[in-house]
Order: sequence, then structure tokens, then C-alpha cells
Amino acid sequence: MNPTLPNPAPIQQPQPNPTPVQPPASAGGRPKGMFAGRLNRIGYLLSVVCILAYFLILVGLVFLLRGTAVSNILAFLFGAVGVIACIPIGLSISIRRWHDMNQSGWMVLLGLIPFVGWFLWIVYLFVPGTKTANNYGEIDNRPFSIGKGLFGK
Repeated sequence: MNPTLPNPAPIQQPQPNPTPVQPPASAGGRPKGMFAGRLNRIGYLLSVVCILAYFLILVGLVFLLRGTAVSNILAFLFGAVGVIACIPIGLSISIRRWHDMNQSGWMVLLGLIPFVGWFLWIVYLFVPGTKTANNYGEIDNRPFSIGKGLFGK
């Protein structure tokens, strides 16, 4: 009797993954976050007007209720909240305005140079953004809303 050896199993080569893992896309193909995306000139202007309106209403309420301790406390609280909220919101609208001009958001640091910050307001309001898609996304054709202007949503 002749002993036979079992046939060895063929060696299998590793198969490439047919579906590569991709990072999750944001809703609507737009980048996520408060500092991502673009903001056109009108959106920038309306965002600044919204911020100014908040403080003008606050000043008006202080004048209406002047002299009472409650009005002083409320003015301080709403003023502090407004100032603290204006820091990230102001950075957001400025960075997204630079993105609309196809520039890095780091250009916002130019505003720290004395007298240049005032010149940047003219740039933000009068220099048009790119007419087509750029490195920071497509043109956002949605109508202006406070959420879109201030928070990029």
C-alpha cells in the first residue's frame, strides 16, 4: 500500500480592499465648522451689522433703564457675553472672508498690525471674492441668514 500525502492548501495572496475608507463627507458637500467655507462681501457686511445691532440694542436698554442697580448688572452681563461671543464670531467671519478671496485664514493676523486693521475693513468690503470654486470651497449661493453669516451654518 502506498501512502499518499494530502494536497497542501494553496497559499492565498492578500486581496486589496475594494472599498477604501474615506473620511465622512459633510452635509451637502460643504466643509464643516465655524471657520471653514466662504463668506461673500454682503454676508460680511450683514454679519457686522448684526453684531453692531446687538450692542446698539444693549446701549439703548441701558439708557432706558439708567440709574437702577438691576440695569447696571444686566448691562454688564449682556455686554460681557457680547464681547466674549464677538471674539470667535469676528474671527470666523474674517477668516471666511479671506477664504472667499482664495487666501489663507491666517491673513487675519494682519489685523494685529497697527493701522492695517482699519485698512482690512476696506479690503473685506470692496475686494471681490473669486467667481468660481477655489481652494476653500464652492461659491455659497444660499440666501443670507444670521446662522450662515455668523456661524457658517
